[in-house]
Amino acid sequence: MDKIIQVTFGQSRSKQYKKTVQLAKEIPHYCEKNKLHSFFIDTVDEYFMNQDEINKIIEIVRNWKGSSVLLYGKEYKCYLDFCEFITELKKHAGKYSVLVNSGSDVSMGDVTIEKLPMPVVLYPSHCGAFFAFSDDVGEDFYFCECERKAIENYIKLRIQKPLQNRSTSDPWTYSLGADAFPPMVAEVSKKWQGDIHTHIKYKENLCFRCNKKVPKKTYCHPMYGGKFQQLNISR
Repeated sequence: MDKIIQVTFGQSRSKQYKKTVQLAKEIPHYCEKNKLHSFFIDTVDEYFMNQDEINKIIEIVRNWKGSSVLLYGKEYKCYLDFCEFITELKKHAGKYSVLVNSGSDVSMGDVTIEKLPMPVVLYPSHCGAFFAFSDDVGEDFYFCECERKAIENYIKLRIQKPLQNRSTSDPWTYSLGADAFPPMVAEVSKKWQGDIHTHIKYKENLCFRCNKKVPKKTYCHPMYGGKFQQLNISR
């Protein structure tokens, strides 16, 4: 079977050349020979663990002279080729198809794999507030203990001041609304009965801040930002 991805590129005058080489060195199966840099990905797990870095490299080098980008053995010539690649990838990904993210640097409710105690990270939608974490896709999710007080305040506020002019089928109205929580979390919370707090699971030291790690996604698009600036970002 063809490799999932194969990328080869040589020296370039681009200002992004050095940065691209450094990114490539972090990808599995990287090698340098005769001033050519290359790497390949042959498992779905490898792709999802590195997809943001891989996609950045592909977009940078695909128009460089002498570069080669093969997606399931097919040359990447236009955006349609990438769309076809994503469709094919999802066929082989099974339950991990949710890890095929939006392609945006901004948190849009994506699910990612990151270097945390629970590696599966459920991001909130744009301008959301809370992360959830899991050992694997489809398994129980947990919140970091440091989120507890804020989540309790959120629930208290929603009870005191329910959202107005919204249908009960609107994900924003669920026990843990999609305005602040990851979409997958909101969907699960829709089925909760009784005291909401009894359904929520916490564990110590799960989040980026507690582990001094940098999230792959940013809080919001800069054009929608306010006076606060997100500092712990990877770009």
